[in-house]
Amino acid sequence: MNDYLLRLALCAALGIGLLGCPEADDDDSAQADDDVADDDTTEYAEGCITVNGAVPGYARLQDAVFMAADGDVINLCADTFVGSVTVDRPLTIVGAADGATVVEGDTNEMAITVTSPDVTLAQLTVLSSRNAVVAEGASGLTLDHLTVTESGQFGLSLSNSVATVHGCLFSGHPFAAIDAQNSVLTLTSSELLDNVASGEGGALYLASCSDVDLGLQQVHGNEAATGGGAFLQGQRVDGGWFYGNYAEDGGGAYLDAATLVGTLLTENLASAAGGGVAMDNGAALLGCDVQLNIARSGGGGALQGDDCSTGAHPLTGARTT
Repeated sequence: MNDYLLRLALCAALGIGLLGCPEADDDDSAQADDDVADDDTTEYAEGCITVNGAVPGYARLQDAVFMAADGDVINLCADTFVGSVTVDRPLTIVGAADGATVVEGDTNEMAITVTSPDVTLAQLTVLSSRNAVVAEGASGLTLDHLTVTESGQFGLSLSNSVATVHGCLFSGHPFAAIDAQNSVLTLTSSELLDNVASGEGGALYLASCSDVDLGLQQVHGNEAATGGGAFLQGQRVDGGWFYGNYAEDGGGAYLDAATLVGTLLTENLASAAGGGVAMDNGAALLGCDVQLNIARSGGGGALQGDDCSTGAHPLTGARTT
């Protein structure tokens, strides 16, 4: 078999949308049609999906992931890439600047699922009718300047993972913008705003995480039935500024056996109790500043349940209407 036919057979056998694969000639076209599964692959310009900048590149993002080696960099042009992607090896996927690269998941599917350590996703807009980005057992995950808005469920869902989120926007999600369980999470220079959850945690739902650092992170304008800014269960959370959030209980945050350290909670509103924060099951505030929050039933600054403590920290300007 000559080189041409060998290359054609390899591309067909792998089902890979490699832009450099040769076109079949008339004699081979019937056999090629039998070997290559029919699909609706969108044709992108040459070099629009590349691994380490090598052209001509690939026709689908998942194909590029499949062919990449550990540590490779996949570059995406300014375009919309439709199709759910699973990243199962250490890679960096980088889009064009200013959110011009869009990764859109298949209908009723996650957009990006990460199952490998040491994955970086950068400069992408991610859209999904379910969870936008899902990480399962992924250590060393970095999200850098992602725009994740109006997914069907969570913006980011972490399970048994270690993640750093920097310069990202999470907005318009009907569940918590970030859901993390049994994970380690660090957020810096990101925005979590205007998320409206029907249940617990408008911006953040964190359960049994070993370490959560919000730094100077701003969490504002979010709503939920419980914990407008965040619902925190069974862990310590450091830092963060929660303001202008709303819930029935715990306008700024709801703490269930959790400890909030060095956090500012201001101008949050609860329709029932705990304008700034509602606490239960031994929850505590350490070094926090809780001010100018409002609750309509009780605990304008903080509503405390069993064995909870605000320490000696002032709850200033809080009122109940």
